Amino acid sequence: MLFKSFSQITEDARKKELIKLYNEVLAEIPEESLPEDDRKQSDVIAMLQKLLRSEYLQRDLYEAYAYCLFNVDGEVIRPHLKEHMEEEQAHVEILQRYLTSYGALPTLERFKIPLIKPVSIVGILKEDLIKEKDAVKEYSEAIAFLEGSVKYAALRLDLENILVQEQEHVHDIERWLSEEEMDLK
Repeated sequence: MLFKSFSQITEDARKKELIKLYNEVLAEIPEESLPEDDRKQSDVIAMLQKLLRSEYLQRDLYEAYAYCLFNVDGEVIRPHLKEHMEEEQAHVEILQRYLTSYGALPTLERFKIPLIKPVSIVGILKEDLIKEKDAVKEYSEAIAFLEGSVKYAALRLDLENILVQEQEHVHDIERWLSEEEMDLK
């Protein structure tokens, strides 16, 4: 979706306000009053670092192959992929913010961008689909890991919002691939 509907903007604003309110309330509760959380912060940091590397790869993949999309079909899809790339960048920033708030330096490590041969819109979309499906799996696992944690509830909410966007990316790419493959027949 190129533009967000008013209801989507309102929903996003509502979620941000809820997270802000939750964090304010949580900050007022003495830490010793919170239920015991068996998740080690080092495990949460490692999980966030892994998600961050995956987000770097998704963003970098969009950026690296954007130059290949100058044909008619590419011109139609390019603005949508640019929107995906911007969302991946927003995910990077969210993950970096949590890592620094937990006292960790966000990783600078990157996964290698895969070489797509032959370079084609279908090849690019198929590779991107693999990365987006991987992200859906990784975020689902991270959310499950944080399930029930009061200490990491705000993080879990943000990861759930990112997961929804990653699922939308999968849906978009599957739709574009089916349209593209239909045009090739």
